[in-house]
Amino acid sequence: MTQTEIDHFLKLSWFNVKDKPAFSCARELLSWMDLLPPGPKWQTTQFEVQGYTTDTPIHLIWCDGLEVAKSLFGNPIFAQNMSFDPLHDQLPEGATIVPIIAASDKTPVTRQTGGLEMHPLFLTIGNINSDVHMKATSHTWRCVAYMPIPKFETHPNYHTILKSHVWHKCVDLVFAGLKVAAKVSKFMPDPLSIDPWNLDQFQKKSKELLLLGVHLPFWHDWPLTQVFIFLVPEILHTLHKFFFNHLLQWCKEVVGNDELDACYKSHHKCIGMHHFSSGISHHHDIQCTIVAMISGAAPPEFVRPIRALINFMYQAQNPIHTESSIEAMQVSLNKFHNCKVAILEAEARQGKSNIKEDFYIPKLKLLLSFAEAIRNNSGLVQLTVDVSEQLLITHCKSPFTRMSKQKDFGEQIVHILDREEWMRQFNLYLLLCQHNQALINAVVDEDEEVCTTDPTMAWVSHVTPDAHHHFSAPRPIHNHFTKGILSNSANAALTVTRSPDGSNLSWPDVMHTYGLPDLRHKCFWMFSAIKVWSKFHIHLHLTFHPSIIMPSQAVQAKLPSDAFPPRNCDVIFLDMNQGANNPGFSVAQVRIVFQLAPPQCSTAKLPDFLSHPLLYKLKRVYAPEMQPKTCTRFVISITEVTHPVELVLVYGEKVNRSLTLTMSQEHYDHFYLNCYVDKEIYNVLHESLDTEYTL
Repeated sequence: MTQTEIDHFLKLSWFNVKDKPAFSCARELLSWMDLLPPGPKWQTTQFEVQGYTTDTPIHLIWCDGLEVAKSLFGNPIFAQNMSFDPLHDQLPEGATIVPIIAASDKTPVTRQTGGLEMHPLFLTIGNINSDVHMKATSHTWRCVAYMPIPKFETHPNYHTILKSHVWHKCVDLVFAGLKVAAKVSKFMPDPLSIDPWNLDQFQKKSKELLLLGVHLPFWHDWPLTQVFIFLVPEILHTLHKFFFNHLLQWCKEVVGNDELDACYKSHHKCIGMHHFSSGISHHHDIQCTIVAMISGAAPPEFVRPIRALINFMYQAQNPIHTESSIEAMQVSLNKFHNCKVAILEAEARQGKSNIKEDFYIPKLKLLLSFAEAIRNNSGLVQLTVDVSEQLLITHCKSPFTRMSKQKDFGEQIVHILDREEWMRQFNLYLLLCQHNQALINAVVDEDEEVCTTDPTMAWVSHVTPDAHHHFSAPRPIHNHFTKGILSNSANAALTVTRSPDGSNLSWPDVMHTYGLPDLRHKCFWMFSAIKVWSKFHIHLHLTFHPSIIMPSQAVQAKLPSDAFPPRNCDVIFLDMNQGANNPGFSVAQVRIVFQLAPPQCSTAKLPDFLSHPLLYKLKRVYAPEMQPKTCTRFVISITEVTHPVELVLVYGEKVNRSLTLTMSQEHYDHFYLNCYVDKEIYNVLHESLDTEYTL
């Protein structure tokens, strides 16, 4: 709300007091907020770098790291998602270890920082289960500081080292309390005997040793810390940015930018999947289809290292790792290095003015540390820029804007940041008190289907299921495994709407409308009325957390329309072990979803598997000796469906530019089975469909 809207709202609301201005009411409301039970308090510190000036003062906005760790460890919200006993360390009775995990997002933010660019610094504790602390909506990652980005008035060669000094000095201050908690010990003097503030001499010596040049890193007096363990790689910059800056550029060089754009523009559009109607953009879903998109146009020896790196990226993002999953991840990385020379031979590594003939890429070298980092920390940091924005409050327009001349902007920011966390805790406290519930999180749901890993919502659901709207959290997912149609293998729940899209239809109407003249040979003419649906939904469990249900995925079987003249039909996997009517095919395109008695039948036309050196390649199957040319069709029970599938057209070396997304899937007869459509499908299909090793 703007300031004017806030004033107008307060005049109309319960603040409506005669002869009392809205601004005074707003000040009174904020003063009440200041009386709420506090959490870790925000503060601001101004400092200088001795001997070097900046164009504006250096401000650090921060919380005490020890206080934040205490609030996380003692928060009852996470009581059911905490581990207190270390697996390998022998500790005295009553003692435990609190692993500190920190992450810094290099993407600058300006909201609630007085217009200054600052980097957020986050903290969480390793006691909280990884599947919880990896979700931004769980609020387990706390922003503990906004790191300043000073502009020094000195030679540009010194800017990087001076900014690094400032960064480490700030983190040193934020984590000072944690160092005390770890029992500070003495630190040895510098054996180089070089004045660290003589930047000319010190920077030269640092470069010789391949060091950044910070002589007082924030961990220098923190006992028992091991920097190579607690500095964890994060997904955004080391994988996603690496893909866009390098892998995607290599593919554009080999296939051609216009050719890739044409592929993505004509790709079949599924519900819930991002479609690139204007060509390639800076979007993470590009990774989901790039392997199949380039397979027809790029040489197989070039596709192989690209596919190996994409496999590595998917495997690295597993929420839970085992020794075998880490080994599989390393195998993928080794395969890339074994065949990466094909990228150089294709002249895909392009510099600003010449072709590069090396792989000197710092982020690529960093991938070598992933396996050990996962072993030490159970997973990687998956925070993104979007998460950074979620962790900041959105009170951009507040009554503080009128106080800017009276108070320092740093104090304004501190007050706003404090209130955001206090309000979140107070809302939960008030809800529990209103329902006479103790402040003990006693949620026990091991024997029930769980639809979310958000710990706050799990607690609220246990206390009062009707109070979800009081809290901002992911929308609850309905559990259709209790009331839906279960697949024969019971691994999927299938649902249709209560009201069909067509009812009381006759067989001639269905055969004519859906273009299925041979449907009469497949069904029972004793049923005179038929119900038809244009889509159904598939609900699956998470691969790594079988008690958690994924959001539903829609499968379309729509009639021709103005938007899709040749029909809009999606593809599914079938249960090969249970299908009594299935003539031996694993993948089918849904043409109609109908009901005779219970929801039981769907008619499909089949692709068949062909071997391909890099991906499964499918072809459409036609009925023999039928004129005109007709696809093979059969009727199955809907319970034989196991997963939705995405196909990518085999475009070949050149895309047919006359085709669009509305007709491409019906025009082509050869497809790639895309096991990269999302991480869940990848984990389900990757082992069984890795034809590179099994064919």
